[in-house]
Amino acid sequence: LTRLDAGGRRVRPGRPVLLHVLHAWGGGAERFVRDLMQADGSREHLVLVARGDHDRPPFGRRLCLHADLDAPPLQAWELSAPIPDCSAASPEVQALMSDLRLRWGVGAVLVSSLVGHSLDVLRTGLPTALCLHDLFPAWPLLHDARDPAREPFDQDTLARLISDAGPRFVFATQDAASWWALRDALFDTLASHEVQLVAPSEFARARAQALAPALAARPCRVIRHGLAGFPGHDAVAVARDPARLRVLVPGRVHGAKGSELLDGLVDALPDGVELVLLGAGPLGERYRGRRGVHLKKDYARDELPRWRDVLAPDLALLPSTVPETWSYTLSEMWALGLPVLCADLGAPAERLRACGAGWLLPPDAQAFARQLAALAADRQAITAARERIPRTQPGLPDMAA
Repeated sequence: LTRLDAGGRRVRPGRPVLLHVLHAWGGGAERFVRDLMQADGSREHLVLVARGDHDRPPFGRRLCLHADLDAPPLQAWELSAPIPDCSAASPEVQALMSDLRLRWGVGAVLVSSLVGHSLDVLRTGLPTALCLHDLFPAWPLLHDARDPAREPFDQDTLARLISDAGPRFVFATQDAASWWALRDALFDTLASHEVQLVAPSEFARARAQALAPALAARPCRVIRHGLAGFPGHDAVAVARDPARLRVLVPGRVHGAKGSELLDGLVDALPDGVELVLLGAGPLGERYRGRRGVHLKKDYARDELPRWRDVLAPDLALLPSTVPETWSYTLSEMWALGLPVLCADLGAPAERLRACGAGWLLPPDAQAFARQLAALAADRQAITAARERIPRTQPGLPDMAA
C-alpha cells in the first residue's frame, strides 16, 4: 500500500507497520513510544492517540492517528459515543481498527495505554502486545501504592478506595462494579486473543501478576526501557558555596508524583541544605520564596547536562510516592553522575537496591529531612554512592532489538 502523511508525502512504503495505542497524557508511556519509534528502523510506526478536552473525561472523545507525534494527525475520528475512560467494546472502534488494518497495512499492535480506548484495540486478530506501564484498567487507582501481594485488591476494597478518593478520582464515571466487569472483560480478551504481556521491570511484572490469578497465569516478558544519550555540550564551570548541600529535584511534582512529599519536606528542610526544583512546572510556584528552595519551571531534556554543570548538585531527590514501573528520571540522574534519594517503592527502589547508587527511605517527609541532614554532615557517603552508579544503561537500540 502507498501511505501518505498529512502533507501528502509518502510514508516509507514497503516496511512492516506497527500500530501503537496511547493516551494523550504524555509521561513515561509516550516517552517509550517516541523512543521506540526513533530506535526501530525496521518498521513503520503509527500511533493511535485517545484525546479529550482539557484533561477531563471523556478521555476518548476523539481518536487521532499520527506518524509523528509532533505533527498534525494523519486522520482523526470524533466518536459519536465517546469513551469516558475505558470501555469493554465500541462498534465505532471496531470499525476504525478494521479500517486502519486495511488502509495502512497494519501488521501488529502494541498497546501502551488503554485510557480513552476500548478493549477492541486488543481484538484485531493481529499479533498484539500490552506493555504494563500501569495496571489500568485492571486496577483504575493509578497511584495506589499498596502491594497486591500483601493487601487486598478486591471489589470491596476498590469501592472503598474510590469512595475515599472522592473528586480526586480521575475515573469517576464508573462505579466499582462496572470497573470489576471491565477487569473481567480485559482478562478474557487477553486470554482469548493471546495478547502478549511485556513489562519494563521485574517489579512491574510481579505487581501485575500479584494483582489477579488471570495475569499470573499469563507469561510476561521483562524488557527494560532504553535511555537515549545526551548530545555533547561545552562544559560550564560555576562556583557555588560547597558548604551547602545542593539537591536537584527534577521534573513535575503534581500530587503523589512529588508535592505530597515536598510540602512536608520544605517545612522541615535542614539548615545548610537547598533544593533546586528543575522543571516543576506551574505547581512549583507554591514553593517560590520558601527557605532553601530555588525554582526553574521548565527545561528541555537534552539540556540536562548543562543544567547539571550550572547547578552543580551533590545528588538528586525523586519525591514521587507512586510505585513507578520504571522511572526515566532515575536513568537520567544516573547518566548525569548523580546518586539518588527516593522512596522505597516500585521499580526505582528495585533498581537502586541492585547497585546501591543512592538511598531508599519510607515515603515520609521527616525521613527525607533526616537523611538530607545526615548527608550534609557526611559528604563521603555521597562520594561512595556516586561510585556505585551503573557505568552503562540499556540504550534505545538495545530496547528496540
